[in-house]
Amino acid sequence: EAQLVGLPYPSLLNSATRQALGVRLGGSVVLIDEAHNLIDTINEMHSVTLSARHLSECSAQLAQYEERYSGRLKPSNRTMVRRLLFVVRALRKALTPPRTANGAAAAAAAVAAAAATAAA
Repeated sequence: EAQLVGLPYPSLLNSATRQALGVRLGGSVVLIDEAHNLIDTINEMHSVTLSARHLSECSAQLAQYEERYSGRLKPSNRTMVRRLLFVVRALRKALTPPRTANGAAAAAAAVAAAAATAAA
């Protein structure tokens, strides 16, 4: 006896979705149509987009958390919060263009250059 089930990649690759659908892969033969797209699908499923704004908000919340609960945290946990705060701030700094004396003009020039490149 055989059963044929058609699923989009994300449903097949996500165990919670498979469970909800009652799909069990044990002992199954899985055929993947258009397998050349599989890596892109996996990358999209396990990727996230972070903006400098998201990281700024995260940094502010972590700083508030550290300030509020610092006295209650074990030293090892306090160290982990500080390390996480360091990483978030470093990522934010990497995503934020450097400030110049004439920051607004530099930002406008960068936008104009990007628009010119996109138009070309």
